[in-house]
Amino acid sequence: MTDKKAKTDFGAKPLPDKIGSSLRKLYDEVLSEDVPDDFLNLLRKADENTRGAPK
Repeated sequence: MTDKKAKTDFGAKPLPDKIGSSLRKLYDEVLSEDVPDDFLNLLRKADENTRGAPK
């Protein structure tokens, strides 16, 4: 095989490039999601406990 990058049967784009594109798309979608209120409240409580703890 002369091509060092694996090619898929469903397109000319090399498989590693397809995987990278898919992961970037998924990451961008996750970043745009809202953080649930329960999780935000848990983070606030943890932050308050950390501030009040002796150093």
